[in-house]
Amino acid sequence: MTIHLSNPDDMNKAVTNLQRYVESGRAKAASVIEHVQANVPKDTLAAARAVSFAPTERGDILLSLPSREPLALTQHALAQAAGRVGFPGSTARDVVADYGRVGADAISYTLSRLWEERARRDGEDANRRFQSGQIPQPERVLLRSVAGRYHAVLSDRFRRLDSRPMLDAFTAACSSIGAVPADGTVTDTRISLRAIVPEVITTANDAFVLGASFTNSDFGAGALSVAMFYVRLLCTNGMIGETVQRKAHLGARLADDITYSEKTYRLDAAAYASAVKDMTTAVLGPEAREAARSAAVRAAETTIDLKARLNGLKKSLTKAEIADVTAALQSTDVEEMPMGGPTVYRLANAIAWTANKVADGDRRIELQRLAGAELFSEVAA
Repeated sequence: MTIHLSNPDDMNKAVTNLQRYVESGRAKAASVIEHVQANVPKDTLAAARAVSFAPTERGDILLSLPSREPLALTQHALAQAAGRVGFPGSTARDVVADYGRVGADAISYTLSRLWEERARRDGEDANRRFQSGQIPQPERVLLRSVAGRYHAVLSDRFRRLDSRPMLDAFTAACSSIGAVPADGTVTDTRISLRAIVPEVITTANDAFVLGASFTNSDFGAGALSVAMFYVRLLCTNGMIGETVQRKAHLGARLADDITYSEKTYRLDAAAYASAVKDMTTAVLGPEAREAARSAAVRAAETTIDLKARLNGLKKSLTKAEIADVTAALQSTDVEEMPMGGPTVYRLANAIAWTANKVADGDRRIELQRLAGAELFSEVAA
């Protein structure tokens, strides 16, 4: 491991932070793997007309089916249930969050009525199909539960990909390259696992390492992806680079008008696992790492109109996040930000620094991806 930084203190800090990052990351990464192995979603296919909703005293919303124990909906599943009948999911979540038990009662009643009406219309459509000689296809939904809660309310055609074989493929590929587990995040909707190649790379007076992240949602909250990321070692800002693998890009899709067997889903997941292994190897190979180093150098040398760039980010960042990014850019602390003028590299790090302050795991991943998009924007230019 060779570091060429002008300041010896910076060199020592980079090495120390790398060691700390790896040591603390092992436990986080292990918890992600354990979670995936222990929390396999349980699937229930149900007729949409059988679904109803009810509030609880604590302000949760239960989804009920005949002859089954009702289960509480996560916020993500609540938004999906609302969206399926044209009710804004964000509004449903906000009402429950703002009004508690009263809000849960109002949203439960509203959704139950809307689902009943949707089922009535579906029944009329099925009857028309039958009378015209077509095979009626009453609407069904796929409910995915984990640990006694419904985490997803999806179409029965949702492509179910088991995260376990794909995560195994990712970790195996990382191991073969020499990458080590470095971080991980588990939320109600997504899992993300990171591994880094413990090889310090420098640009001007900064130092970073490269790694690959695996992200997937078993609950319809985003596509499977494998992406490169940077971690700045004088701090621990994390920037996830452009996504290099999304499930929509991998071969022919299964047709949406057929309900498949469990064996078919297993074979489908195995095919994706093989692709995840190949893509992870490509992402962290020597050529990819050299390209990433060049991208960082170019980004550090590319000055920008900071005001215009921040205005362009207003659609992606909240007002509070814009304020945090601006504050980071004004920092003179090398442990927070790389020094220098307004460059692409500095802006990307400011977004990554802001991401690390966010408590919500899903939002943190989104902001890290935004930071990576800013960094890689100059590569594609």
